[in-house]
Amino acid sequence: DRLTDPVREDNAEWFEKNLTDFQRRASLWDQNGRADGLVLQGSELEELLREFPVLPTGWAPHDEHYYRACRERWDGVQRERRAVRKTRQTRTFAIGIAILLGLALIVLSFMLLQDKRQARVELTDGLMGQSELAYETDPLVGLRLALEAEEHLDQDDEGWWRMFESLVLD
Repeated sequence: DRLTDPVREDNAEWFEKNLTDFQRRASLWDQNGRADGLVLQGSELEELLREFPVLPTGWAPHDEHYYRACRERWDGVQRERRAVRKTRQTRTFAIGIAILLGLALIVLSFMLLQDKRQARVELTDGLMGQSELAYETDPLVGLRLALEAEEHLDQDDEGWWRMFESLVLD
């Protein structure tokens, strides 16, 4: 007994001097009931996995369990990062589609307004042409057609001037 205690002390001292930081943390993790808060994270976890991308052989069982716990943490972090990235990509895609649809709606609305305006101008021009023809034979019908044409004109239409020219200046 008196010889085993000094040998144990020497062994403990040797292990303390020769254990890696990882092995010390694995022992602490094991002694504290494998608490999740003691598992490596962040840059320490990245450094561990860079140094040991796969589980090395010959480690003590608690070192292997600690490595697996660290690896599971890493895998969880990576899954979460992929999910966040996928959510961002989906959101960006949806926003892009919404913008494109909005622009398409604006263009279509503009085209529809242009078509309506063009149809109104063509109707007004037709009514004015009929008004001019009818005015020569029946001025009352000509004026009625001119008034009908006037209902389809906007204040800024050049049709006002054409109507004025055809009715007053001719």
